Amino acid sequence: MTSPQWANIIAFIFSFTVSYLGQRHVTFAQSTVKSERATLLKFVASTALSFLLNVFWIHLTSEILAVDPNFAIIGMVIFTPAVTFMTQKAWVFK
Repeated sequence: MTSPQWANIIAFIFSFTVSYLGQRHVTFAQSTVKSERATLLKFVASTALSFLLNVFWIHLTSEILAVDPNFAIIGMVIFTPAVTFMTQKAWVFK
């Protein structure tokens, strides 16, 4: 595994709890959650999707295109957050 992948894993682990609390109590505070456990499980699935998208961007740039892995940031900053927000709004905190 490349060092950009390790950086991605470490960032994911530290950001998960802060992200859930922020999304649940700030961004989607108006949401009427019926089951905290079900919401948390959906959030885990949504976050896993985001993580896998970021893994894809790193793999695409460093392994397939053989360019500087820093180019992965383009997909990570533009595409991944949009998919994450739409998934959380339409499914997780619906």
